[in-house]
Amino acid sequence: MKLRIATSIFIILFFLVALSLKISSAAETGDPCRGKAMMLKNLAQVHLWYSINDVGCEFWNNNHIIKINPGERLEIFSDKFCEKKYCADYFGHGDLRSLDRNRNCRVKILPDCNLLDM
Repeated sequence: MKLRIATSIFIILFFLVALSLKISSAAETGDPCRGKAMMLKNLAQVHLWYSINDVGCEFWNNNHIIKINPGERLEIFSDKFCEKKYCADYFGHGDLRSLDRNRNCRVKILPDCNLLDM
């Protein structure tokens, strides 16, 4: 009888420790997008062009997604020569992460350079 009680207590303690470790592990990660690429979808209703870290000038069709990795900086343009800025500022990975309210690593751009969670 004492062995059964001791075994039951041990099993309960084991599950409590395992559960607390899982909870503390989840709390430490906090931001699932830290260190992962952010996805940015063009819903601006127009074709855009973009440059990442001032390299190249890539076409960005409406309703398509591009990814921004940590450490990268995105600039968005309205012309194919990447001279006329669509958005006044650069956007870094951290800027996009701060807009991602539901933490799914996805953000959208709407007309007039409005960036919102997706």
